[in-house]
Amino acid sequence: MEKGFIIGAILAAATCCHAENAIITGHGDALPDSSEVILFHMLGQAGTSVAIDTVVGGSFRLVVPVDSGVMKTGLSISAPGFPSMDRTIYLRPGAEVDVEASDYNIYTWPVRSNVPEQAEYDRFLTNSKELWHSYQKRETDYIQAMSSASDDAARDVAHKNYMASADLADSIMTAISRRDITLLRTLPVNGTWFAKTEQLARSLQFNRHNINSYDDELKSLFNSLDKKNKTSAAAKKIERLLYPPKTVEPGDTVPDGTFYDIEGNAHHLADYRGKWLLLDFWSRGCYGCVIAIPELHEFAEKYADIAEVISLSIDTDAMWREASECYSLEGNNWNEGKEDLGLYRNFGAEGMPTFVLVSPEGIVMDQFLGYSKGVFDRLIGFYTAKKGKMQITETTDGRTVTRPEYETNTTGYVLDIERIELTANSTTAFFSVRYIPGWWIKIDPQASLTSSDGKQYRLTGSEGITLGEQFTADENGEGSFSLTFEPVSADTETVDFQEHPGSKWQITGIRLK
Repeated sequence: MEKGFIIGAILAAATCCHAENAIITGHGDALPDSSEVILFHMLGQAGTSVAIDTVVGGSFRLVVPVDSGVMKTGLSISAPGFPSMDRTIYLRPGAEVDVEASDYNIYTWPVRSNVPEQAEYDRFLTNSKELWHSYQKRETDYIQAMSSASDDAARDVAHKNYMASADLADSIMTAISRRDITLLRTLPVNGTWFAKTEQLARSLQFNRHNINSYDDELKSLFNSLDKKNKTSAAAKKIERLLYPPKTVEPGDTVPDGTFYDIEGNAHHLADYRGKWLLLDFWSRGCYGCVIAIPELHEFAEKYADIAEVISLSIDTDAMWREASECYSLEGNNWNEGKEDLGLYRNFGAEGMPTFVLVSPEGIVMDQFLGYSKGVFDRLIGFYTAKKGKMQITETTDGRTVTRPEYETNTTGYVLDIERIELTANSTTAFFSVRYIPGWWIKIDPQASLTSSDGKQYRLTGSEGITLGEQFTADENGEGSFSLTFEPVSADTETVDFQEHPGSKWQITGIRLK
């Protein structure tokens, strides 16, 4: 299942102290008039826009308040033909930056700056400039082909060509990473060195099992550090990425740690044994994290007798404290002091917000990514009140299974199955939807049911939803639809629902008997 996340519309945090403006100017033939130039600042593990300007006469100007130190930002442009990439810009108070927007290769646009960190970063771009151009050309060609396509058939061709070149893109990125590692071996070990090595280690997570992985080269670079540098806080972060802990799965005992509240008091998950725990891994710049706050508070009050909500920030201590004040956070609001490399890393999380449900016995029961309306009620209901409520009714031409039990629901409980009607001619599943108003889901025409013996039952029709198109719930975030499949064999006891081949969004072990 695809999730329609609203990108942009991120909540900006309030600034304080006495900021001094940094000025970014840009110009070039590639900048179409009336297009928007947006500057993003990374806050924790997500970004927020800090400046926007409209191109006039092929130029733009951004004024950015900078409190102190170094501010890493990303410059992007919303205009036809441009890939969804950004140009990294480093700022300090009073910085003067000039960007030459000479072509569609935004990631490698020439930048003149009086900020020393900019030159240190751009050294890596120059080292692989022709490779970066090849990588960006693939993205640009795809964007332009999609925008010029006259119909769905043309768009399908453009998408297939893009996917067919995925291996080439991976090989280009691996070649760039290897060049970066070679360059790092010649550079002094400083903040830039650690930042680039951490970036490579983070990228490695997505292709560690690729035959072209640079895992060994990066580990060799890291292990070449002297004892002083290797025991630094920056090195410990990289080590956690290069040698990640075993991923915790449902059924495992939840790992523990030492977590701190705003007053500095230490806490442990084991202190709450005997209650259900809903772990909420969040960041201040994550839109989904922020809009989940009111419902998390309601959940904590509603289930106070049996459950505890534990919010675990993956931001720096300063960012966490600012966000806690900004959003008036209460209850179990903790920080481990390890950003996204603490307990969060044990769950192999791929984004935010990530939620984990732990049983009163300390066993991990469920984990899912993303917030949707009503998700917490559904989650606790699945493991408590829902048990034993399934009903089977025999009919003249088959049977109806109401509120069928199932083993796992990886849709983040956006979808739930209300009933399944089985006849000699078809199997129809009736779904309810609870999602954030304005956000959408999509059901692929290749969705299917699969029985435990591996037999697939293809999708033959739908009602209330158009297959392959966006489905948005009503203004209350609720909706419903049904999917009809080929008739399931009479002796089938369970089936798995899969939104499309290879999709991670599934509902498995759905009981039919």
